[in-house]
This record gives sequence, C-alpha cells and structure tokens, in this order.
Amino acid sequence: MRFEKNKAYLVAMTSVAKVDTATAKQFRQAIDEKGNMLTAGQKADLGRAEVSKQKGKLIVKTKKLTVNFTIKRDGSYYTADGTMWLLAKQD
Repeated sequence: MRFEKNKAYLVAMTSVAKVDTATAKQFRQAIDEKGNMLTAGQKADLGRAEVSKQKGKLIVKTKKLTVNFTIKRDGSYYTADGTMWLLAKQD
C-alpha cells in the first residue's frame, strides 16, 4: 500500500492467486466490483485516506474500505489474515 499526500493506493508487486480471506475479499471489492485482483505492476486508487495509530495498530480508512494492521515488534505490518504488508509514504 502506498500513500501520496492524502490518498492511498494499492500496488501489486507480484500477481497473486485468489485467496478467500475476509481481508482479501474486502480489498478485491474495493478494487473492482467484480472481485478481480490486481496483477503485477498494476495499482488501484483507494481514494482519500485517514490514517491513525493506536496501541500497536495502524488503521487506514478510505471510503472504499477500512484496514487494521497490527504492528509487530520488528516494525512489520500484518492484517488479521496473516498477510505481511509493505507500507510506503511517497512525498
């Protein structure tokens, strides 16, 4: 996930197989009404994002979805389904 100014983008680093976790479904629905996933190199505009941090959690809210990330001791970010995420701020 990449953040530019007040917007969030989901950027696919590699093509992924269809996974049926709640988080994956939420992302697929936010990206495409048909539930298609991005392929490598594609990006999806998630819209204006509000980011907040609370007790080891990072919460990203957009009109299309809300994602809760757990921040591990090593500084990595995970969603509830166990997926590790790379979050980047683009200035």
